[in-house]
Amino acid sequence: MKINNSPNGEAVRFWKAFGFNTNVDPETETVIGTIPDNTVAIVARGSDQIDAKTRALQLIGIIPGLWGKTSPSDDVTLYALDAAAPLSAIKNHFESICSVFGPGDPIRLPSGQYFEPKGWAQSASDLSVLDSLQKGGAQQVPPAEDGDDQLPSIVENSPLAEFSLFGKGAELEMQAKDHTGLLGRAILSGQATVVYAPPNAGKTLIALHLLSEGVMSGKIRAQNVYYVNADDSGRGVAEKVVLLDELEANTLVPGMLNFTTAKLSEAMQKMVEDDQCNGVVIIVDTLKKFVDLMDKRQSAGFGNMVRQFVMKGGTFVALAHTRKNGAPDGALIYGGTSDVMEDFDAACLLVPLPERSPRGEKVVQFQFTKRRGPNDDSGYAYDDAKELSYSQRLASVRPVEPEDLDEFAAAELHRADEDIIAAIHGCLADGIQQKMAIRNDAAARCGASRRAVITVLERYTGDDPSEHHWRYSIQERGAKVYFAHEDCP
Repeated sequence: MKINNSPNGEAVRFWKAFGFNTNVDPETETVIGTIPDNTVAIVARGSDQIDAKTRALQLIGIIPGLWGKTSPSDDVTLYALDAAAPLSAIKNHFESICSVFGPGDPIRLPSGQYFEPKGWAQSASDLSVLDSLQKGGAQQVPPAEDGDDQLPSIVENSPLAEFSLFGKGAELEMQAKDHTGLLGRAILSGQATVVYAPPNAGKTLIALHLLSEGVMSGKIRAQNVYYVNADDSGRGVAEKVVLLDELEANTLVPGMLNFTTAKLSEAMQKMVEDDQCNGVVIIVDTLKKFVDLMDKRQSAGFGNMVRQFVMKGGTFVALAHTRKNGAPDGALIYGGTSDVMEDFDAACLLVPLPERSPRGEKVVQFQFTKRRGPNDDSGYAYDDAKELSYSQRLASVRPVEPEDLDEFAAAELHRADEDIIAAIHGCLADGIQQKMAIRNDAAARCGASRRAVITVLERYTGDDPSEHHWRYSIQERGAKVYFAHEDCP
């Protein structure tokens, strides 16, 4: 049988491109495919199995990337496999409900009148990942009992019916963006992200660097970018317009060309209504110019509008300031009410690390307090010398490798512990060597809590003098007696 002349030729080509090894059953002319690697198929036969499978998947809470019928009463759902839910576990989970097939198994695929690829995933790599069976599952689906078919009648003309998204799943799936790295690995596409930072941390610099990298790598279409500069001097505006012009991206400035802060919300609302959000990236610098962060009603209203924008496929990034006064331990605190944090998909602090790079650069790190996806706590270094022009400073930005960040974090942690370390050394020098006595005396010496002293004492206990400050020996009646490494017997 020649595939190209077959009524199922288009289906065969689609499934081959998807990753299946396919052939056409000469008797039924249905498409048979061998499941590709890292893919699992959940097949239900008959209305009872379909209903039970649907309830089980709803309890798990993971939306399939592809679902289709293979006959009037059968269907197949495809997922990407994940180590957290191996094939054997999936089979055990669904064995009382329907059939599960894994890589190398042949299955019947949607074809003929059931071949409707619009809105489907286009390859195995696009499938939703079945990475959990813990949110519910087959075991929680109650067995059918006598009387289950005595359902109440459908409520007609419900006032909620006009808002139902029933039947729009494929359309929404096409509009929704996969949450992949867009601005580096920290800021994901199709999300609303707020980045809080103290003055001179480099939040605008890092954002423009990541934007430039995204455009240059082909992840972002520059003409769909709108950088809203509402927190800059005339000179700063001019410098950034020149830089963004080179990328062919758009700059908006309140007070110029009749643009106002109010018009941003109006324009975004119109983009939502006209379905013009997909692939658009809006960066607002800074958020306080567009919404009063201390006003819960304003913050909630703005967050709702941004939510509509990203639901239609847009990406929204807001830069904001931390509070002038941090926490008692010196940690940064985001500014404003919690509404923005609650309404956005991701929120982070851009934290300047006290340790400079070996090149003498300033080092900052994204530290996420909220994330809905694989937002990475990436680090960046840049030359902050005063004599550099903005374009020179922008050109100096570079990513910091994770292992280097770990070293900076370790140095920062050690610096934070220094007062307690000194107090413990003082105790040991004065002959105070048992754990509880060290805890009490060191806490009194440096004003730290007893719990903090115990944490530091245990953190720096060990046999390696390059990493540890002291060790202990077990003496009479099991007592732990501590010695500074230089004083060890």
